Amino acid sequence: MHVVALKTLPPAEPAFAQALGAALGVTAYEARARLVVPGGGPVVVASFAEAAEASALRRALAAGGFDPCVVDMAAVPRPVVARRVELGTMARFTTRAGEVHAVPWSEVRLLLRATGIVVGEETESHTTRGFSASRALISGGLLLTKKTTHTTTRSTEEWSSHLIVHRDFGPPLSVPEAEVLFDGPGQPVQPTRQATFAFIIERLRAAAPQATYDDRLQRRAGLLQLLGRTLPPETHLDVALAVLAAGLA
Repeated sequence: MHVVALKTLPPAEPAFAQALGAALGVTAYEARARLVVPGGGPVVVASFAEAAEASALRRALAAGGFDPCVVDMAAVPRPVVARRVELGTMARFTTRAGEVHAVPWSEVRLLLRATGIVVGEETESHTTRGFSASRALISGGLLLTKKTTHTTTRSTEEWSSHLIVHRDFGPPLSVPEAEVLFDGPGQPVQPTRQATFAFIIERLRAAAPQATYDDRLQRRAGLLQLLGRTLPPETHLDVALAVLAAGLA
């Protein structure tokens, strides 16, 4: 997938709305909705399977006075998931397999806090026993009841928080709130996983003040605003993270 986004947003004036609408092939009214996103961008305006189509739209947007970019999702490095975090003279992230990524504080460039949404289904079965006149008749009164099973399905949503750490060298590092272990000499013990996660973020921000911090993807509203109507947040958190990183780079 090749995602076209506006890195920054111009004023939501009629001229820009008309120019964006002309480039996207939509009405100026529809285009204006992509120019009034809180935070000033980036925002996704289109996605294509072919790179040529994305490049053509990028050129049209640039000619219209916008600041566009194209993110090739196939080229975006997958984050390395850290199981253990140690914060001392530098940040050390250890994977479940034991691979250690030591990152000097000066090399931390971007901290993105995001919440993933996993939608699924949960099925429950309930069995009841009731009177059956036909069974009673056939069996001569020996079998009076029968079992009936009812199956119900309901939708579920599971939310999971992550911190994505971008560095100067190597792929980004993902710190999952639900799984991370935080220990080491001098590391204060926190009462809950949420408190541990919040402390890791606070410590990283304090030790790497040059790093940009952004938490707009922590909320569903932020995901919807960045992705627009065509890319559901339940399945495109990776796109939102890649576009946001490109826009803040």
